[in-house]
Amino acid sequence: MEIDASDHNLIYAFRKQPKVLKDYKYVWCHSFRWFEPSLFEWDVLFADWRNVTKEINPSTAWDNLVITVNKILDIHAPFKNIRIPESMPRWVTTKYFQACDERDYHLRQYSKSKTDENRARRNHSRNYCTMLEQHLKRDYFCKQMAEYKGNSRKLWDKINEAFGKKK
Repeated sequence: MEIDASDHNLIYAFRKQPKVLKDYKYVWCHSFRWFEPSLFEWDVLFADWRNVTKEINPSTAWDNLVITVNKILDIHAPFKNIRIPESMPRWVTTKYFQACDERDYHLRQYSKSKTDENRARRNHSRNYCTMLEQHLKRDYFCKQMAEYKGNSRKLWDKINEAFGKKK
C-alpha cells in the first residue's frame, strides 16, 4: 500500500498546527532567586568551623565542611521544585536558533528606533525565520514519513505528531 501526499498538504498541516501543551519535568534544586551573596558570605564567615578544623581525618573534615556549608546554603537558597520544559522538537537546528536570535535582535532595534531601515530588517528576519521553520518542519516530517512508509503504526504516529495530536 502506497500513500502519497503533496507538499502543499503538508505545509498546510504545519501552518495550521494547533498549540500543544508542553509536558514539564520537575527538578528539586536550590532556588537562587532572592540570594544575597554578601549575607551568605557573612554567615559563612561567622559559622562555627570547629567541627571541621579540629577533625583529624580529612574525609570526615570534608563531610563536616559540606554539611556546614549546605546548612547555610539552605537558609539563603532554599530547595524548590522547579519546572523545566521538555526538550526541543527534533526539527529544530542551530541554524534556526541563530535565525530566531537575529529576528529578536532586529525586533529590539526596531522597538528602540522606528526607522524604515530597522523595519525592513525586522520584516526580513521575521519572514526568513518563519520560512526556515516551515522548511525544517516539512523536511523533517517528509523524511520521517518516507522512513516509516512500510510501518503503518509508526507512520500514523508521525502524522499525528505533525498535526499536534497526542496519544
